[in-house]
Amino acid sequence: MNIAYFLLPKSRIAYLYDDFTIRQGLEKMRNRGYTAIPVITRDGRYVGTVSEGDFLWRLLSDGTDLTMKKAESLRVCDIIGNKYPAVRITVTMDALLESAMNQNFIPVIDDLDNFIGIVTRRENWAPMRENSTVIFLRRPLDQLPLDGRPVSQANPLEELYEKRLPLYEKAADLTVDNDQVDRAVDEIIRRLKL
Repeated sequence: MNIAYFLLPKSRIAYLYDDFTIRQGLEKMRNRGYTAIPVITRDGRYVGTVSEGDFLWRLLSDGTDLTMKKAESLRVCDIIGNKYPAVRITVTMDALLESAMNQNFIPVIDDLDNFIGIVTRRENWAPMRENSTVIFLRRPLDQLPLDGRPVSQANPLEELYEKRLPLYEKAADLTVDNDQVDRAVDEIIRRLKL
């Protein structure tokens, strides 16, 4: 499935420019009710994301000397966090779901690093359920292939499984044990009444 299906385009969401003042950034976040917001350059490249916490820590680091005048001299680019890494529009669904577990939204960029929109967790679930039956194929970890799976090769499987299991269980309409392929296929056919 193509992630463009889940994409909220840049034209439909709020974002900050990296040259905005801290005051402008705070005002836009407050007006929109966001707790985190993407930051882009004037030419459209994704720079990062700022959160309420980024603003708060910056304000606290200046002590009680922060005035409105000083808030207008500080720029959003000075406080950008890296908690929301972007994915390319060509990302696999597995990688997208991995990001969705750790982020409230996933910034999406094109091949030239231009910001094109976001995918939010909320938007992921409804389209999957409307257009398909989501099946979680539960398999013993020692039977999982690692070839061609860079995330699985770079991280301990037990940690990944523990982290992903709640997401898989929540997303699944049906859970089937997949220790033997023939038996798993028969179980899916039986339960879906095909």
